[in-house]
Amino acid sequence: MPLCPRNTSRAAVVVVVVLCGWMLSSYAATISIVNIDDAGEGFNDSTPVSPIGGNPGVTLGEQRLRAAQFAADLWAARLRSNVEIKIDASFDALGGNGTNAVVAGAAPLNFFRDFPGAPLAVTWYPAALGNALAGVDLDPRRHDIRAGANSDVDGDVVLG
Repeated sequence: MPLCPRNTSRAAVVVVVVLCGWMLSSYAATISIVNIDDAGEGFNDSTPVSPIGGNPGVTLGEQRLRAAQFAADLWAARLRSNVEIKIDASFDALGGNGTNAVVAGAAPLNFFRDFPGAPLAVTWYPAALGNALAGVDLDPRRHDIRAGANSDVDGDVVLG
């Protein structure tokens, strides 16, 4: 007779699978793109386009927003935070030429120190990291990150 009856081993496999799924889901963060563009520009550009490369958006703005959220989701799968990370994002004309241009950039909107859960005293932490360590949104009135991309890169002149 086996040491572990068949039903018991199946139950153990189910428990392990459920626990692994729970551990993986608790590992991921949630990152939300907050569209701060004005009407008709950037993420709100209503120029019609055909869906391409798995992006089902039918306007340039919709495709941009879907691509930004896709990138955010890739990062979220690798970060651990129980606090939603909110990114104020926009597309703006930043210029450039055929060989040089700023493509995009991002920075924290706030920093925190000496909060409950901070690993080191008198040490500044960017908002999203501070929130994750504290387990709460340390400043719910403000979002965590500001990101901007160069809308000129979508044209024929900047970076070709």
